[in-house]
Amino acid sequence: MSDSSLKTLHDNISDLISRRRLAQAIDQVEATLSVYNASWQLRERIEKLRTDYGYLRRYALDGVADPGRTSLYDAIASQLLGMTDEVIRASRTADSPRLYFSTLRYENMQPDSSITSLLERYTENVRKTGLALFGGMDNAADDRSMRDVQEKLASRLFALLWVTHPLSDADAAAIEGFICDPTVGRGIKQQLISSLMLGALEIFDAARLRIMLSIYYRSGEISAELRLIALASLLIAMWVNRGRLSDRRLADMLAAASELPSWTSDLRMVFVRLLKATDTERITGKMEREVIPGMMKIKPELDRKIRELKDLSDLEGAMEENPEWEEVFERSGLAEKLRELNELQSDGGDVMMVTFSRLKNFPFFSDPANWFLVFDKDHSSISFFDAPEADALKELVAEMPYLCDSDKYSMMLSMNSIPEQQRAMMMQQFRAGNINFAEITASSLRPEAERAESEVNRYIQNLYRFFNLFRRKNEFTNPFAGFINLPEIDELSEWFDDAVFIRETAEFYFKRGYYAEALAMFGRLTDRGGSDQWQVYQKTAYCMQKLGRIEEALAMYGRSELTNPDNVWTLRRMAQCSRMLGRSGTAIEYYRRISALQSDDLLTTLNIGMCLMDLHRYEEAMKEFFKVEYLDEHSDRAWRPIVWCAFRMGDMARARAYSDKILASSPKAEDYLNAGHIELSAGHPREAASLYLKASEQPGKDSQWFLKAMEDDAVSLKEAGVDDIIKAIVIEEII
Repeated sequence: MSDSSLKTLHDNISDLISRRRLAQAIDQVEATLSVYNASWQLRERIEKLRTDYGYLRRYALDGVADPGRTSLYDAIASQLLGMTDEVIRASRTADSPRLYFSTLRYENMQPDSSITSLLERYTENVRKTGLALFGGMDNAADDRSMRDVQEKLASRLFALLWVTHPLSDADAAAIEGFICDPTVGRGIKQQLISSLMLGALEIFDAARLRIMLSIYYRSGEISAELRLIALASLLIAMWVNRGRLSDRRLADMLAAASELPSWTSDLRMVFVRLLKATDTERITGKMEREVIPGMMKIKPELDRKIRELKDLSDLEGAMEENPEWEEVFERSGLAEKLRELNELQSDGGDVMMVTFSRLKNFPFFSDPANWFLVFDKDHSSISFFDAPEADALKELVAEMPYLCDSDKYSMMLSMNSIPEQQRAMMMQQFRAGNINFAEITASSLRPEAERAESEVNRYIQNLYRFFNLFRRKNEFTNPFAGFINLPEIDELSEWFDDAVFIRETAEFYFKRGYYAEALAMFGRLTDRGGSDQWQVYQKTAYCMQKLGRIEEALAMYGRSELTNPDNVWTLRRMAQCSRMLGRSGTAIEYYRRISALQSDDLLTTLNIGMCLMDLHRYEEAMKEFFKVEYLDEHSDRAWRPIVWCAFRMGDMARARAYSDKILASSPKAEDYLNAGHIELSAGHPREAASLYLKASEQPGKDSQWFLKAMEDDAVSLKEAGVDDIIKAIVIEEII
């Protein structure tokens, strides 16, 4: 059966379960087991589920009270989905080209494919390496050989743990014991936690989630960094599998973990970091659309200034002392963008994605395990550096606070593609530059909690890069494809139900323009009260407005206006919404109130005129526009509406006079169109055709746009006395 057919099968069974049709779901799963000639163990399990569900239904129909009914019902539903997953997995194992299944087939053929035995071999290798180093290993080749064995075992363990399903209790115990072993380095532990998560994203297994949660609350045995990394991995797995978390043991463990003093703060901190990771796409887009093109635009001027320097070593001093350098950035608008990006980076935003996304094509990144490696300057992948300068460079890269491990490997691997002479010069410059390692390594002197939070941030960046840049990324469920909204998970929601935290999360979404997500969070606050409740209503309404829910937005703005009646921002938005709903008369009332509060606001006067124009009250509108023109004589913003009002009033002389002024300054397509209307109504069809042609030739316009515009203005042209046949002939000249 094809992948699409298998997906349809899974979706059908999932749909039956979601609609609480368990009897039909059991029949469907049983039929599927028959088609695929499933094992007798699966057949026994489906029969037991049928029996259990039969008893549950009978007792429910007989009116028997059963406090455990909900738990049993959810457990049956979960097991049905699990059995469906297992059947589909088995059907794909034989010939699916996906990396998961090719890895599974490879491991099935290996005589040593046992998680427990591989963990034991790795631990033994660590012990032998430690003894050799303690005894003073003289042979560098032996040291390299033992490290190679460790790296290969780590990669095997990652792969085997990823594709093993379900995890046995023995495997689970062995993994926990290994991660708690103080003699084993953090690198392999982080890889195994990542592998647990990847496996849970492929096929749900509550055992994997329980292991990650168990790692988190072993506060006395495991470092804070690793515990939080396990928590981040757990939360991602829970998000992807939300709706399938009805596991009693997991629920009990969550309750136990919640008794830890740091549980709520850790949960919220990781959630915020996951939110910021999902914001990476927006930051990357800003870099690609604004910053990089801006840098390319000023590059010639910067190159010229650099060439004027007698010595490149003067570059840093020139940047600091010469205001002309800063002026280049300020004039281009780049300075403000760079300051914004710097703030984002300081706040944990990922501004490096755009740079390092182009450096993930090395063979090193073909192995999924390598995307989750902790940076190790002694790793074999970067062993081609052996000069003293190289060691200094590796130390520098290792301590760079804003680079995740994946990007550090990218940086070092890219050095290998640089010609040896240039590479040597670069490394000499690093050494000669007298780099202040104390400043760079200041992160290691921070409090443990802050260091742990930074490590979690970098780990999440590793994950983001894997799911978005791995060459076979389409074979994986990408948790960052949308926002990871943990408060929506029923099993976690109680720890996010705090007004202050909800407000902070809502503001995060709102500030970055994620209005649907912001609306969902502000919606949790609309009835909680507070001195600034009017702001909650205001921002809730603005989200609705941006999402096109204008009627609802107007009603919510009204709630804000009741508690803060003279807020100009709110009144202006209420006027906008009223006009968008075709209620220009109501909009005028709001604009009049704004005018009473801000008598010198010409934008409000202009908007009043536009509303009057909507109502065909052209003479009144003209007075408002003349007022704007008189008080703001250096602006042309009143000219366009004056042209249209004069045209509709039949004052063609005035309409042409203002139209000519616009065409002589900075005309748009609509200005040529209106000028054409004036000429057409004045009986000058050839001149009108010439202007219409210019309108349709403007950037972003075409003949279809022109036809639509003529259709929209048909009534106005008819009332201006334009003959339909003449109009039709002119239109044919354009299209």
